[in-house]
Amino acid sequence: MGCKTVGKFTTDTATAIAVSANGYVPFNGGTTSNSCVALSGNNVVQIRKAGLYRISFNGAFTSPAADPLNVQLVANGVLRDGAHAIVSPEVAGNINSVAFSDVITASGYGVTTLAVQSVNATSVNIANLIVEKIA
Repeated sequence: MGCKTVGKFTTDTATAIAVSANGYVPFNGGTTSNSCVALSGNNVVQIRKAGLYRISFNGAFTSPAADPLNVQLVANGVLRDGAHAIVSPEVAGNINSVAFSDVITASGYGVTTLAVQSVNATSVNIANLIVEKIA
């Protein structure tokens, strides 16, 4: 029997966690995973079985400046076109919500890695990454 795969990786904390510019968003809260999709370390998700996967991300970030906040999906070390979100905070220190989704084909030849990268230095309070095998 093949894996019926859903992985959920979260951070949910009242105390914001710093993310450096070009750093990966940590997922150090509760996780739901199996042998097909699992967390490696605290910020990289591994897809270990071939298939078509829907990736959904949402998060609440605090920007230290009133500059645009940009988060993006990285798969196997490469930015995914269209899988990113940008918000322009009106005031530094406000909490801003971002979300994006993507569909990825995992070949089954080795592991496919996923991470959410912040282009700007920021802090995260809530982050949810859901990986669901759809075919």
